[in-house]
Amino acid sequence: MGDEYKKESINKRLAKQYAAEALEKEREIREYNPSTKKFTKGVNELSRYDKMKLVSVFSTARDYFDKAGDLNLYSKFNTIVETYGQPVKEELKSSLRGNPSRIERKVRLTPKQQRALDESNRENELQRRLLNEAEKGTWSFMTIATLLASLFFVSSSLTGFAVSNFTTGDLQWAGLCFFACGLVFAFLFLRKKYSAEK
Repeated sequence: MGDEYKKESINKRLAKQYAAEALEKEREIREYNPSTKKFTKGVNELSRYDKMKLVSVFSTARDYFDKAGDLNLYSKFNTIVETYGQPVKEELKSSLRGNPSRIERKVRLTPKQQRALDESNRENELQRRLLNEAEKGTWSFMTIATLLASLFFVSSSLTGFAVSNFTTGDLQWAGLCFFACGLVFAFLFLRKKYSAEK
C-alpha cells in the first residue's frame, strides 16, 4: 500500500508540474492578456505547429492525471487536448483530399528496372507452374497406386489368399482403406487441376 501511495503522490506532483507548464505554454502561444483575462489569439488563428505543441504538453499532463487517478482534471485536460487536436485532424484530412498525389504516389521505374521486374515475374510464374505440375503428378500417381492396391486386396482371385495369413475379411478391409485413400487423392488431384486452370 505504501508503494501505491508513493506512486500516486509522485504522479500527482508530476501531473501538477506538467499542467503548470502546459498552461504557461498556452498563455505564451495564444498571447494571454492579464488585464482582460483573455487570449489574444483564437484556436483557429494558431498555426498547425503551435496546435501540435499544445496538444503534446496538455496530453502529457492529462496522462499523469490519469495515472494519479484524478478523473476530474483528466477529463478537463482531455477536453483541452481535443480542442487543439480536432482542427489539426480536419486540416490534415482536407489537405489530403485536395492533393491525392500525397496519398498515393506511383513509383516510376526506369526501363532497365522494368525489364528486371518483368523477368522476375516470368521466373516466378514458371516456378509456380512447375510446382503445380509436380503436385498434380504426385496426386495422380498416388490415386492410381492406391486404387490398384485396393483392387489387388479386394479381389480374392488376384491374391489367391496368399497374402501372409490374412483372412478374406482382413483383405477386404485393407482393400476398402486403399479405395478410400484413392478417392481422397483423386479429389485432391482434380481440385489442383481445376484451380490451376482458372
